[in-house]
Amino acid sequence: MSEPADTPAPGSMIGRRIGSYEIESRLAAGGMGEVFKARHVLLDRPAAIKIMHVHMAQNPTFQSRFRREARAVAALRHPHIVEVFDFDEADDYALSGDGTDHRGHLP
Repeated sequence: MSEPADTPAPGSMIGRRIGSYEIESRLAAGGMGEVFKARHVLLDRPAAIKIMHVHMAQNPTFQSRFRREARAVAALRHPHIVEVFDFDEADDYALSGDGTDHRGHLP
């Protein structure tokens, strides 16, 4: 299955700064977006960020779903679940920022 034309090619996000995050590597991709290993440049800490596909970020229904997902996960507290500590819309991207797990590892 090919990616939509407005979805950046894998690897093209590496080194870019989106909002407060500098993207270091691609971790995974799914139906709504991609997950990247990043660094929060203001806090100087590692993060995993999920960036919604551009074609979905322009759709109000998917924007709402992405926000609900971020809020739902942010409400969870468990030692084996990574906490969501940020949600932003920056540079035409919708993204959520996840912290490290209780051992300091990225998911």
